[in-house]
Amino acid sequence: MANTNPRYYVLVDTARSQSGIPIPSKLYWYDGRSWKIDKVELMQPVPNAMDGSVRYAVIIGETKTYIYKDKMGWYVYPKEKITAKDIERGRRKVVQSFI
Repeated sequence: MANTNPRYYVLVDTARSQSGIPIPSKLYWYDGRSWKIDKVELMQPVPNAMDGSVRYAVIIGETKTYIYKDKMGWYVYPKEKITAKDIERGRRKVVQSFI
């Protein structure tokens, strides 16, 4: 099944395993929301990925979802369509929360 939504790069806090593998601990969304990653169940290379992407199966609350890491950073395939206008509106909300 092909993903119809493009990648969306997100900020992720990480720790490192003893072998140096990044372990995600918190995910930040474009509108300022954030979620603690309760558990990482699985890490595996994305088949046929030309960019070396790795898929992480994570548990956030009671929900299992996937986040990805490539050479550029962490990304997701959002379920909803995100536009540039949505991102700008979210950034303004975050900035206003600091004022």
